[in-house]
Amino acid sequence: MIVSLGLLLAAMPTGFAGLVAGRLMQGLGIALLPLALAAARDNLSPERANGALALLSVTGVMGAGISYPLAAWLAETMSINAAYGAGFLVTAFTLVLAMRVLPDSTVTGSDAVHWTGAVLLSSGTLSLLLALTVAPRLGAPAMWLWLLVAFGVGSVLLWVRVSLRHTTPLVDLRLATGSGVVAVHFAGLIAGIAGYMLLALVMIQVQMPTSTGFGLGEPLTVAGLLLTPYALFSFIGSRLSMWVAGRIRLDLALPLGGGIYVVATVLYMFCHDSVAVVGVVMALAGVGSGFAFAAMPGLVIRETPAAETGSALSFNVLLRFLGFAVGSTLATTVLTGLGSTDLGGVQIFRFTVGVNAALWVVMAATTFALISKSGARSLNARAIEAP
Repeated sequence: MIVSLGLLLAAMPTGFAGLVAGRLMQGLGIALLPLALAAARDNLSPERANGALALLSVTGVMGAGISYPLAAWLAETMSINAAYGAGFLVTAFTLVLAMRVLPDSTVTGSDAVHWTGAVLLSSGTLSLLLALTVAPRLGAPAMWLWLLVAFGVGSVLLWVRVSLRHTTPLVDLRLATGSGVVAVHFAGLIAGIAGYMLLALVMIQVQMPTSTGFGLGEPLTVAGLLLTPYALFSFIGSRLSMWVAGRIRLDLALPLGGGIYVVATVLYMFCHDSVAVVGVVMALAGVGSGFAFAAMPGLVIRETPAAETGSALSFNVLLRFLGFAVGSTLATTVLTGLGSTDLGGVQIFRFTVGVNAALWVVMAATTFALISKSGARSLNARAIEAP
C-alpha cells in the first residue's frame, strides 16, 4: 500500500519535493521480496518451494526488463508523471490480488524491530551512496566527500557493533558470516552491483551520440526495449539454474552464472556497435543473471537454521538492492571520472565495462571456492548421518 501511495504521489504535480517523498515511499518495496520468499517457504511443499523461490529471486531483474520499455515510452511520448501513474495502477492491482490470495503469515522469529540498528544502517549506506554519486563533481580532494565517506563508514561500523550486542538485531551477523552463507551474501552484493552497472551502461551507451565513439544515438524507448531480452533470458536462466541444482549441484549455479556474465561483458567490451549486438549481450547476461539470483535463496536456506531463514533471506535481498543502487551509480561515476583524462571515448567505455567484467570474475571465483567447500562439507555430514 505504501509503495502504491508513493507512486501516486510521484505521479501528481507536486514538484521535486513530492517526487523525492514518493521515491522514498517506493523504496519500502524492497521489503516485499523477502516477504514473498518467506510466504513461499512457509506455505508450499519443499518440491514446489524450491522452484518458487528461484523464480521469485529473479523477479527484480525480470520486472526491470519488462517495465523499463513501457516506462521509457510513456515518459517520452507523454510525461514522467504518466510513467509513475502506470506504475501506480500495476501496484494497486497487485495489492488487491495479494489481499485476496495470500494466506496469513507464520512467524518464525522475533517481530521486534531494532530501530537504532535500522537508523545506523540506513544513514550509513545513504551517506556512502551519496559520496559515490558526487565524487566526480567534487573531486578527490574535496573535504565534503571525505566527510560523507567517514560518516558512512562510521555508521556502518557502529551498526555492526550494536547489532552484535543486541538480543534481537535486524540481522544476526554471527549467522550471516557463517562459512557457507557469507559467500552467498557476498555474491548477492557483488552481483547486484555488477548487474545494475551493466544495465546502466547499456542505457547510457545506447542513448549517447555516435560522436562519442561508442554511443548509438538511439532514443530512450530503444534503450528501454534492450532490457526486454535481459528479462526474458533471466527467466530462462533461472529454470536452467534449477536444472543444474537438481541434476548436478546447487553450489555450481552461482559461479556458473558469474562465468556466463563474464562472457557477456567481455563480448560487450569489444562488440557494441549495433543495437542487435547489444541485444545479444543482454540476452546472454540475462541467462547469467537468472543462474546467479535463482540459486541464492536455496543456498541461504541450506546454510541457515530454519528459525532464522527469514532474516537471512531478507539480509541477502537487502545486499542485492544495495548493490543495485551502487552499480547504477558506479557506472556513471567511472564514465564521468575518466572523462577528464586523456583517454578517448571508446577506451573509457571499454575500461568501464572491464570494471564490470572484473566484478563478475571476483564473484564467480569467490563463490566457487567458498560455496563448493561448504557444499562438500554438507554432503559429507549427510553421508555420516545416514544409517
